[in-house]
Amino acid sequence: MKEVQNTEGPLRAALYMRVSTGAQAKRELSIPDQRRALHEFCAARDLVVTAEFKDARTGRDENRPGFQQMMDAALHGEVPFDVVVVHSYSRFFRNELELGLRARALEKRGIRLVSITQEVGNDPAGVMLRQILALFDEYTSLETAKHVARTLAENARQGFFNGGTVPFGFKAIEAEKRGKTIKKKLVPREDEAEVVRLMFQLYLKGDGSSGPLGVKRLTEWLNDHGYRTRKGAKWGIGQIHRVLADPIHKGEYWRNRNSETSDPILIPVPPIISADDFDQARRTLESRNPKNTPPRTVSSPVLLAGLATCASCGSGMLISTGKGGKYRYYACGGRMRQGKGTCKGRRVRMEETDDLVLAAIMEDLLTHDRMTMLLQELQERQTERTADASDSLAKHEAKLSDTKTKLNRLLQLVEEGVMESSDPSLAERLNDLRTQRDIAEKAA
Repeated sequence: MKEVQNTEGPLRAALYMRVSTGAQAKRELSIPDQRRALHEFCAARDLVVTAEFKDARTGRDENRPGFQQMMDAALHGEVPFDVVVVHSYSRFFRNELELGLRARALEKRGIRLVSITQEVGNDPAGVMLRQILALFDEYTSLETAKHVARTLAENARQGFFNGGTVPFGFKAIEAEKRGKTIKKKLVPREDEAEVVRLMFQLYLKGDGSSGPLGVKRLTEWLNDHGYRTRKGAKWGIGQIHRVLADPIHKGEYWRNRNSETSDPILIPVPPIISADDFDQARRTLESRNPKNTPPRTVSSPVLLAGLATCASCGSGMLISTGKGGKYRYYACGGRMRQGKGTCKGRRVRMEETDDLVLAAIMEDLLTHDRMTMLLQELQERQTERTADASDSLAKHEAKLSDTKTKLNRLLQLVEEGVMESSDPSLAERLNDLRTQRDIAEKAA
């Protein structure tokens, strides 16, 4: 970077700091080092630091609170600073295209982007050099990500825990130490494991005074009897469902189980419940899956199903009856799902509420002009969606056709004796093409 100068007085500088790796984020070393170096740079060039922004997280996108705050301040209202100073351009953005776009947006507001370790000019040659540096940073970042992914995959294959949220019922313990690296494995956490066993028992057999409990009734039972999540909160239906559906509880912890780009890796762990109990619970869950049994909300005869919420706690209102079904009400869903202690509860007559809502709709919404406008907007959106869907379908069908052609050619080479069926590379290529074919078929 050429010397930052200002003949009209000192320039105002905003400092932006960001960690580069997860380890730096945990140690909190990178940002203080950057801050010291940035202040020394500004002091040597008579830049007045008027703002500081930082992000204690990594990433190649713009989903960073500090970055967003800085760009909002720079691009809206009065210009609050003249220079954005970073340690290196990779701290600002690792993507060359995004870096160029953000730098130009700042320049339009009269704000320069300056790196204290990658000094380039502001002329065309300097801009080109900055783009080259950004491309190199982007390439390095992608290569590092690939290396990290390979390392994590190998760590998982050896049966070790890669970090992240520990599933309920388990804890991560030190298994061995390799140099300064601590390898961890998952083992049952007995206090939580007991709750997991209780969940499966209630779901499969009940509490002794009733038959098997559904997920909703199970959630209420746990909350009413004082059982809480790891964070001390009440249980929700979704949380209970995830526990019952997670195969880790029968001893199978999967890495990349739902990934479309990486192969799933099975990490055996000590089971909390038997495989038979888990499989029985899973079959029951699948039989009650909304994909197999569509939710009543979709075709519900109840006017405000899925729309009305409790004024006290914000939970959705569910249908409730009284006098043997003679009267119907909208009642607080949070109170019904999690027990009486969740909310003081609201219950309103369904018929009266529906009449009020319908009257308001007729008077305020269903006017001729408004309906004409709404229908026009709907038609325009539908036209756009149809065009997008057609384009997307054409791409998927082209990909599918190309993959099938490659498969046929490969099999033809085997039939003609050009390739041996025992060739390891053949099997690998066939699997790859079949995977691509299956993905394209599902997408289409």
